Amino acid sequence: MGGHALGGLSPRAQAAFRRETVGFSLWQHSLLCLLTAAKSADLPLVARDTRLGVALRRARAVLECVGIGQHADKQPRQHSGGQMRRVATARARVPHPVGCGAPCCGVQFALSL
Repeated sequence: MGGHALGGLSPRAQAAFRRETVGFSLWQHSLLCLLTAAKSADLPLVARDTRLGVALRRARAVLECVGIGQHADKQPRQHSGGQMRRVATARARVPHPVGCGAPCCGVQFALSL
């Protein structure tokens, strides 16, 4: 996957590869009901031990990228189905925001960890 041979990796190394490399968005969105969109989107970075302030800034930037930055402080019950899908998409993209492409409207992701 992506030029990496995963077959010989230990389960721990495979988990690290998934955590560091793979983003995913589930059909059911899997948003935690008590977390705001920004906190939900920053979860992959927090799992990587990224500083909280950096993770939250990056999550907010990616939420802007997918068009729901104005909803960053709302919880899932306050979102429409489409907005929940965008939060899930942001969560999948936040580790590698360069993949946001054209919808970013010129937003630069030169955020360093």
